[in-house]
Amino acid sequence: MQLLNNYSNDYQEDIETSIYENLKEDNNTEQKGESSSKKNNFLIIMDMINDNIIDEESKKGFLALLRQSFLLGKLRSNIVSKYYLFYFFQL
Repeated sequence: MQLLNNYSNDYQEDIETSIYENLKEDNNTEQKGESSSKKNNFLIIMDMINDNIIDEESKKGFLALLRQSFLLGKLRSNIVSKYYLFYFFQL
């Protein structure tokens, strides 16, 4: 995960959020024949995995960890947005 953090974010504790931001559905918009940001980001991550992990079982485990990090980032993002809404309506 440190490898992904070097490419995606300055703050180690926010790696799940940065993975979520890079792979979320909003990045899936096609523009004039160009590949989507989501697909491009995923391909970059897969290239990093293929370059650094040799064992197939380890690759599967890393992809599971990546999925878990994506879901944690999604959860963190949702909690923060709901917190801001709650805070806004309390004023």
